[in-house]
Amino acid sequence: MFSEPVSARRTQSVDVPLRVPVAPGVPVTAGREADVPIGLDPADGAVSRVALRVLVADGVWHIELLNGNGCVVHAYGLRPREQTAADRGRALEIRWPRVAVRLIGSPGWIHWVLLESGEQLPPRRRPPRTAGSTETSDLPLPLTERQIEVLRAVFAVQLAWPPSLQPPLLLKQASASLGRLGRSSIADNLRAARARAVALGMPDSSVGAADPEILHTLVAHGYLPVEDVAPA
Repeated sequence: MFSEPVSARRTQSVDVPLRVPVAPGVPVTAGREADVPIGLDPADGAVSRVALRVLVADGVWHIELLNGNGCVVHAYGLRPREQTAADRGRALEIRWPRVAVRLIGSPGWIHWVLLESGEQLPPRRRPPRTAGSTETSDLPLPLTERQIEVLRAVFAVQLAWPPSLQPPLLLKQASASLGRLGRSSIADNLRAARARAVALGMPDSSVGAADPEILHTLVAHGYLPVEDVAPA
């Protein structure tokens, strides 16, 4: 866990200065007056004394959200889930190898609590039933190696660990990082990936080809294996 200034505008992965082992079945708290301190350096009184309680059992994170100003839960590669102050005391159960909890404190700082395990991802989920149908539709074809390469380049910021709050790369930036691929080729591969996300039941099928919702949907259904992109 660590804190960083909003002004840092980090886009890449960083080393985490403080790591604490979590034994199965043993609860651990985080906050200004908790087992693991956060919000002390720098001092941020907007972080609760006990902002989070975590227990891991049978590969499942049991996360009790206690921060008075709320938090945002970032399961790696998936859509962030905001928990407001009204959700205080609510417990979440998440089976995912990497989960980051962003504690809401003072406006100038971002406080991260990172949960990491070697647990394997759940099996791929099938898409939802279509209206008037009694059977699920066929799964779309897997992503090609080129499509995966493009997704990892365009959404490199969203695949940073710890998470970054910056937007995806522009196509010209992704093209520069990929070298041999031009913007038109990148756009074609993004459109193909978007079509798969739509077939998998992406909640908003009207999003553009470089919207992170595409990444979240593909990761949720196992089309982009996060084990291959998440730093150890």
